[in-house]
Amino acid sequence: MKRLETERLIIRKFEEKDVTSLHELFCDDESMRWVALYPAFIAMEETKERMKEWIEDDEHYALVEKIPTIF
Repeated sequence: MKRLETERLIIRKFEEKDVTSLHELFCDDESMRWVALYPAFIAMEETKERMKEWIEDDEHYALVEKIPTIF
């Protein structure tokens, strides 16, 4: 699966532009204690390495909430 869209959500492969948002999550110790990546990451390089692996595999996907357009 390359990309799937619903009315409110996009499921897609990770992209390099996601690294900052992903790093914010990875640095949050409270969030990371509930997933298999505990303890939380500290260095951006750790996030970049993990992200590179995820970009190359077919097992990890980004969930992106669509922001409603109001015009």
